[in-house]
Amino acid sequence: MPGGFDVLASQFDGWRGPAGSDEVAAIARLLGHAKGVLDVGGGTGRYAAPLQERGYPITVVDPSRGMMAEARKKGVRTCVEGRAEHLPFRDGSVDAVLFVEMLHLMPGWVDVVHEMGRVARDRVVALVKERVPDGRRIYMEARQRVLGPSGRLDEGVRAFRRSLPPAETLHVRTSSHSVHLAKVLEAIEQQGYLTAESEGRAPRELPPGMEEVLRVARQEMRDRFGPGPVEQVERVDVLMWPSESLRGFVDPKRAD
Repeated sequence: MPGGFDVLASQFDGWRGPAGSDEVAAIARLLGHAKGVLDVGGGTGRYAAPLQERGYPITVVDPSRGMMAEARKKGVRTCVEGRAEHLPFRDGSVDAVLFVEMLHLMPGWVDVVHEMGRVARDRVVALVKERVPDGRRIYMEARQRVLGPSGRLDEGVRAFRRSLPPAETLHVRTSSHSVHLAKVLEAIEQQGYLTAESEGRAPRELPPGMEEVLRVARQEMRDRFGPGPVEQVERVDVLMWPSESLRGFVDPKRAD
């Protein structure tokens, strides 16, 4: 939803937080000496900006002009409007592709995987954050129960890495902290309200079915974890695949 992300752009970094220096260092290690990098779905340039500071010639590719405007404010020099399913680049035109927390947004995620493998000469690198318990995961499970399968990779790259194990994994950190899972749902609900006008809805009207999804997710959280804060464990890894392995990827769920 490019229009929706245009509306969310100015607040996006506040929800996601800055790129960790340890995360950027691990990404740089697996990018190696890449002389050209595409940050697919790179949005506000949270990772592109610090990688550019490290000397990488990096291009943010994103369908949202509003998100890329935020990236330019950070000093990202090259931003290209484009969709991950149809990257506007020639075969093998860059050394490496980077993607961070975007694969779960793509209904045509297998096409995205193939596209990243197509444009990368050498490698595809991903940053993965796995949280237990994960409020966003609970929301996505509720969405699937209420609205049915979406065709998206609801577990994001976590599911993809099981289908196609990476050639190299760097563990960045494992940390634990107290969180209110309900705040994740509050942020998702607020995003729904913010995007209402751009999607042709009334100001306080949520997308169809979303109110019920939120209700089911909140009930699930209360039943499993109670009303208070919980201790959440977060594991952060950086993964690397040779680009040719992505070109030939077949989703095992669709192989038959």
